[in-house]
Amino acid sequence: MKNKFYLLIFLSCCVSLFSQKPEKIKFGDTPNFYYRIVPEGKPSGMLIVLPGGGETPEGVMNQIYLDELAYENNMLVLFPGFEDGDFTMEKEQKFMDRIAKDNVEKYHLSKDRIAIGGLSYGGMLAVKYAEISVRDRSRYFIPKAVFALDPPLDYENMYYRLRRDIERNVSEVAVNEAKGFIDELVKSLVYPEKNREMYIREYMFL
Repeated sequence: MKNKFYLLIFLSCCVSLFSQKPEKIKFGDTPNFYYRIVPEGKPSGMLIVLPGGGETPEGVMNQIYLDELAYENNMLVLFPGFEDGDFTMEKEQKFMDRIAKDNVEKYHLSKDRIAIGGLSYGGMLAVKYAEISVRDRSRYFIPKAVFALDPPLDYENMYYRLRRDIERNVSEVAVNEAKGFIDELVKSLVYPEKNREMYIREYMFL
């Protein structure tokens, strides 16, 4: 049964089918939101798919079509959209707690049947959530499975790589993107030369 669940998560990343129209869920106290796809029968588990940096849930749904496979296997699928957050990912994690709890209670799901994953920044968030949920036991659930596609997991390495991109000055777009990421990193974590302990604490590991 456990192997079947993991196989379902893996196949979900590969299947390009479409069926159910997603329902958009918004809140009055946060700009964050999510899309929900509900199977016909009682959901057997939940999959939360997280967008990459600068991506929208709609964009992710166009890249990874989980709807048909989830529908056929009675999986509930959530696609969060984050309008509020930073590189510590605390707000994003709390939002994941919130929407997971809402849907566990609404559909009477087991917290032991929740998987998470994402692309790039979404993969970072998935790994971060899993790490914190196991290390600190401070999250709403411990993921049953985690997947991450091309996630940059080391903030310190990312900072110096971005600085090299600026120095190389290959293109204006690349330089502006690197400057934007560095500004966000510094705003959240200060400079690694001054606060390396924070960078080590906040980076993700597999």
